[in-house]
Amino acid sequence: KNSILEGSNGSDFYFEGQQWFGHYGTDLGGNFDIDPLFNDDYSLQELSLGINKGDSQVLIDNALNSGFDFEKNDRIVDVVDIGLFEYQTPLSNILYVKEGGTGNASSWENASGDLQLTMDRQIPGNQVWVAAGTYPVKPAADGIIYYFKLRDNIEVYGGFPATGNPTFEDRDYENNSSILTSTGYHVIGNFHHEDKKLSSNAKLDGFVVSSTGLSYAQFESNSEATFSNMSYINNVTGASLIMIKNDANPTFINSYFSNNTMDYVGSALAYLTHKAKAKFEG
Repeated sequence: KNSILEGSNGSDFYFEGQQWFGHYGTDLGGNFDIDPLFNDDYSLQELSLGINKGDSQVLIDNALNSGFDFEKNDRIVDVVDIGLFEYQTPLSNILYVKEGGTGNASSWENASGDLQLTMDRQIPGNQVWVAAGTYPVKPAADGIIYYFKLRDNIEVYGGFPATGNPTFEDRDYENNSSILTSTGYHVIGNFHHEDKKLSSNAKLDGFVVSSTGLSYAQFESNSEATFSNMSYINNVTGASLIMIKNDANPTFINSYFSNNTMDYVGSALAYLTHKAKAKFEG
């Protein structure tokens, strides 16, 4: 649990199956198959996904917990990190993404250009703000096809101006399009175990989904995520635009659909199967 294990494939589901290699043991969640981005002394670099990915409660409940890391610094800053050293700079409650950004996401001036990495780094209960621009899914590599994955209890808002230092009041998703695209199977894909569903507190608000050559534009499996003010425009899919499967029950609020093409006979804007439900409002 909450470990970095090279070659394990991690705890995330890809499509509808868990990719965890069983010879690593039992997957209890929160495991990663990533480059930890160590410094030479095995402390964590600023953009490491090991930061804030431990289980603070396990440490708090441990009678041997000293409250300090290997260098006698505070062991918990936001959420306990994975590894010997605790990264000592707190993460912002809001992380910022802008097309072409190369920063650490701490402000609009230092915005990141990597939407998925920024969602992965954020702490549950906090937000990600995304400026107008186009954000492609990471290209497929090593047999893995990528798509945008929401993280539980994190709210992601698009539609901010791409210049200046906009506040939430400056947000206008109708005139500042934050566009999600993909050259792979899906643009958005949330696949979860039936006992670890993605909750309604995972929110995506104010984005445009637009791509061609897709299987589905969006796939929700065992997901109860909330999608608000979403526009699905000029998508070309082999199957239905949105697939909702297994014990999923996502909510779509104020959705807009225009000029989408689905090639297969019997396809639909939203196809529900295997006990799935969905709520469309507005």
